[in-house]
Amino acid sequence: MMKTLFGLNKEKLILFFIFTFSFLLSNFIVLKSNNWFVFSSESEVAIFAKNLLETGSFKKKAFEIPDIDPLYFKPDAIGMEGGYYVPKVAYGTIVVASLGVIFGYQGIFIIFSFLGIIGALYLYKLLVLDFERKYAMLGVFFYLFSFPFIFWNNYLYGNIIAFSFFIAGIYYIYKYVMKLGNLKSFIFGLVLLMFSVWVRNEYAVFVIISSLVFFLKYSSVRKAKIIVLSGFIFIFAFLLPFLYLNNKVYGDPFSIGYTSQVKSTSTTIQDKDAGAIEKIFDRFPLVRQPFRGLGVVKGTQWILNNYFLYSFRIAPAVNITLCLLLVLFFARIRKTLPGWMLALGATSVFLVYFEGSAYHWGWIHRSSIAFYSRYWIAVFAFLSCLSAVLFTLISGRIKKVLAVLLVTLHLTWSLYLSFDGYAAIQKAQIGKEDRYELYKYLREVNPDGIIVTDVLSKTFVDFKVLKPTNIEGFAYYKAMFEDVDLPKRDSYEKL
Repeated sequence: MMKTLFGLNKEKLILFFIFTFSFLLSNFIVLKSNNWFVFSSESEVAIFAKNLLETGSFKKKAFEIPDIDPLYFKPDAIGMEGGYYVPKVAYGTIVVASLGVIFGYQGIFIIFSFLGIIGALYLYKLLVLDFERKYAMLGVFFYLFSFPFIFWNNYLYGNIIAFSFFIAGIYYIYKYVMKLGNLKSFIFGLVLLMFSVWVRNEYAVFVIISSLVFFLKYSSVRKAKIIVLSGFIFIFAFLLPFLYLNNKVYGDPFSIGYTSQVKSTSTTIQDKDAGAIEKIFDRFPLVRQPFRGLGVVKGTQWILNNYFLYSFRIAPAVNITLCLLLVLFFARIRKTLPGWMLALGATSVFLVYFEGSAYHWGWIHRSSIAFYSRYWIAVFAFLSCLSAVLFTLISGRIKKVLAVLLVTLHLTWSLYLSFDGYAAIQKAQIGKEDRYELYKYLREVNPDGIIVTDVLSKTFVDFKVLKPTNIEGFAYYKAMFEDVDLPKRDSYEKL
């Protein structure tokens, strides 16, 4: 292949361009302004990351509002245990964020985005192991420029970085299984999988699903034993430090901070009677709520409707690809897909079932961010890989025509959704300013009082959901509804 700029060939230049462009696009808001902390949990991550870097502890004894601009901070994101402030997010997310705090709060966003790019690179490396490079480039292009990746890769949520650790771990284990890597590669893959769980606890389920798929796909005696053994190693390596940190932070090894959603109270975390196993099954029930409440038919319709709203509407190009594969090449798909892609597909099916049965999906207020699409990042990665597989199965001039159409549709729609999402976030900043004024007013009037708006007071009283919390003289209420229009300052009312 002809050498080009700086000794790089055409392929490497294209990869460098799309990876760099995606990174800059994802960090559009962070790089152009100071309005970094959009969501309350982001400021929580930053606060505890800085605390971990300075004290080496996940617990924080004292909390000063000015630590982070109050405009971007919502107190009910913080839990308390034994007089200490404790995080609600997973430990791994805070550990990763602490590395970024070295360069200031803005550095957290950069390192999160960079890890997202690294995950995309490992997805490309996996595709290259089984397909031609041009198809691998096409697959990673679909992933890098999917709306969930562009938009959510510059926020302090662990979904994308957890997937990056997960897909990198799958890469090293797959190389070992295919005899392309050594034992060190295999162990390193296990460590990466373990850390993906530390960033997002539900990835423990993803690891189990992937192990089963590898076991069934590569069922020779030696490889089967390796996979089973790796499962025990993973569980052992993950469980002990997890229990140790839970005990150190929450005072109980069987309290699951992130999974059971630590409650914000003035003294202690409540509802500790249930053990860890019961809490896990409460968080991950086998039969989801739509099926329990609506029955099989309507429950299935619920999930399919969410899939259409959340996946097809967000990424029509890659979903069209899925339809073409199912219609034209159904019999060849199973033989064509490598084990790692089957594992990713099985994980995606689980996500569609588990997250698709949740209540909060839908195109709320015509905003793409209402989809919470960061939860399904693995689904979009799988669909992106399938897009590449389609072009390995078809031939002739139609391949180029179809490629141009899908790429154009995918890029145009993703960019539209992304800028639509950014516009919604900018609008949300106005709401944050209103909330900040409310917080200031609460602290000025009466530190021990409960202040709510006259618009909400009747609702709170009627439904008996007002649960005030006092944290070091700062009284606030926890909103029960996702979308509440705040009244003007002069309409605040004390109960």
